[in-house]
Amino acid sequence: MKPLHLPHTSDAWSNYWKKGFSTTFVSDETDTYSGATRDHWLEVFSHLNVGNSVVDLGTGNGAILEIGISSVGADQKQLTWIAVDYADLANSKFYRGHPEIQVHDHTSIEDTPLADESVDLAVSQFGFEYSDTEKASIELSRFLAPGARFRAAIHHADSSISLHSKSALQQIAWCQRSELTQTSVKLLRRLSKLNKSNRDPRSDPRAEELKSFFNQMAERLNGYGDQMPDASHIGYFLNELGSLFNPERAGELSLHQKIGIVEQLEIDTRGYERRMVSMLNAGLDNAGVEMICDQLSSAGLKVDLPVAIESESAKMAWKVGATK
Repeated sequence: MKPLHLPHTSDAWSNYWKKGFSTTFVSDETDTYSGATRDHWLEVFSHLNVGNSVVDLGTGNGAILEIGISSVGADQKQLTWIAVDYADLANSKFYRGHPEIQVHDHTSIEDTPLADESVDLAVSQFGFEYSDTEKASIELSRFLAPGARFRAAIHHADSSISLHSKSALQQIAWCQRSELTQTSVKLLRRLSKLNKSNRDPRSDPRAEELKSFFNQMAERLNGYGDQMPDASHIGYFLNELGSLFNPERAGELSLHQKIGIVEQLEIDTRGYERRMVSMLNAGLDNAGVEMICDQLSSAGLKVDLPVAIESESAKMAWKVGATK
């Protein structure tokens, strides 16, 4: 296979948001935050006043802004909505549907174009902690108006999200070690060659050897997955590769197209891996969230004590608040 152009972390998030997803772990683009997380943000947005300006830092595809805009309903209170993210949001369906939102993509939280003392509420759901938080705290203090609030949900080191990230990285490593992508390409090429010469693959030792190895490693991966509460990546990986040998699903595809699917699977997996690594690294323990609170305080903000957002006794995130 030709060398692959693999995404860097910022590209990995840009590519993910381009697919239309609203949050980090979703099955389709209609999903958004719910439960304790949504309740938290509904309470935050309930204190908005007429003419307030709201900025979402590390906004992604606008899941938090969606909660805010829907919570005020038809009465927009003449609010100003602003989105800031380092990723590319140009193709976001959400922002195209909400032209009232001022979008600043390719923009870091540490260096925004927001005017001094121009924002009444700054929010961030799994965004602020990805920045240089010391510089971001200073920037936050600069553009917040006197009396303005900052409310953030920050990755918790012991949250279900961190556990999911660890599980996903383990599954990715198992899939990589299986060598199934390389084996798939070898088998596809062998079958194509046999088909051109009208030879029966079942009588070809090399094709049978590759097929046997593929089945053996797929069975081993399934065995790993059976031991996990969520083996979604293993399932996705095996389904994508297995479909290439299903005449009903791939019978009309050329060899070039099938190999392209394998290459795209590798690119998407590397992007997924980079997103999982970045989320795992963003998870903070007590000392980590206290450091951010100290940085906010040093920047001139009055900080609330951080508490954990929990749902059914499971930690979801740290809740961090501050006032200018």
